[in-house]
Amino acid sequence: MNSSLDEEKKYFRKLVKQNKSVYSFSELSKKSAIILAKLSSIEEIKRAQTILSYWSLDDEVHICNWNIEQYRKGKTILLPTVDGNDLIIRHFEGEDSLVEQPPFGIKEPVGKIVDNIQQIEIVIVPGLAFDIQFNRLGRGKGYYDRFLKKIKCLKIGTCFDFQLFDRIPHNEYDIKMDIIVCESKILSH
Repeated sequence: MNSSLDEEKKYFRKLVKQNKSVYSFSELSKKSAIILAKLSSIEEIKRAQTILSYWSLDDEVHICNWNIEQYRKGKTILLPTVDGNDLIIRHFEGEDSLVEQPPFGIKEPVGKIVDNIQQIEIVIVPGLAFDIQFNRLGRGKGYYDRFLKKIKCLKIGTCFDFQLFDRIPHNEYDIKMDIIVCESKILSH
């Protein structure tokens, strides 16, 4: 990566962190509820049986209860775990089956490892920033970009309105989303 792109990404990460700091957990929860209602309205979500989601940090779209709701509806919900530089996908077997892991303090499942990732129909992807060209900026480790290159499925990014920009820095290694869901809109190709 070139240093100018690195600096641009660093700038956006700092900007989004500042934007998030303006909101309380309660305010982000209310914004999340709007986003999750929009997410649930997507036809592909309604039809999907196997969804890879994430267990959110406090400053991300609060998708945890949505995961539980989908799980109770009989959908197979999968969650990622970090193993070195890779994501390992495991079955979500309820909130009691999660263990908090460093370095980010993310709760990760201890359920059965998914052998065939091609069964995943949809991936719900967190991000620090997205743009209207469907680019995503993550936390900088590349976990999702490396994983998403391995599968063909619908990729849905979730974010708050203040995380959606006209343009964010990206390169050929950054995987684009198919749909982006935020409070005010659903963007799709």
